[in-house]
Amino acid sequence: FRNILESAPDAMVIIDHYGKISVVNAQAEQMFGYARNELLGMEVELLLPDDVRNKHISHRAAYAREPHLRPMGIGMDLSAKRKDGTTFPVEISLSPVTSATGSFVSSVIRDVSARKKLERDLIAARAEAERANKANSAFLAAASHDLRQPVQALSLLNGALRRTAKDALIVEMVESQQHSLDAMTNLLNSLLDISRLDAGAVQPEFEDFP
Repeated sequence: FRNILESAPDAMVIIDHYGKISVVNAQAEQMFGYARNELLGMEVELLLPDDVRNKHISHRAAYAREPHLRPMGIGMDLSAKRKDGTTFPVEISLSPVTSATGSFVSSVIRDVSARKKLERDLIAARAEAERANKANSAFLAAASHDLRQPVQALSLLNGALRRTAKDALIVEMVESQQHSLDAMTNLLNSLLDISRLDAGAVQPEFEDFP
């Protein structure tokens, strides 16, 4: 049993019916910063933040009345406290243990600080990406709107030239210029549509192609 306990990758703490720590492994010593002889006999609530200790006593009493297996990672936000007073997020599984000397509760404790930090970083990165996307959409909307007016003015001027032009070469140049203006108008319209789509002002319509 001792070999299994010490080879476990997570901290393991076994408490008796009174909430006193009876058995720990080396990982528990390392996690909480206590020597083994300090942990043994200690009230388990001393490994918890001050503001949850009283509540934990009632939870422990309720668990003792109806002991059951509680797996790790069931969506509970739990914290533990080191000897130096720092707190950190943990996941804890509980298992009732019965032996000739009485009833115990075995807990497996996992430090999830790295995972929680990664989750926070992902949330922050997502928020930053959304902010940048909104800023980009706003820029596209403003740029396309501001550029459409001079392009429209050029198109009107180009149309007037087309109606008055007599020389075939000039007509060809005006028509080529109009093609370029039409392409630019389509591009600006597409940019405006993209900004509206990103802002949720329009909804995409899905169609099946034959």
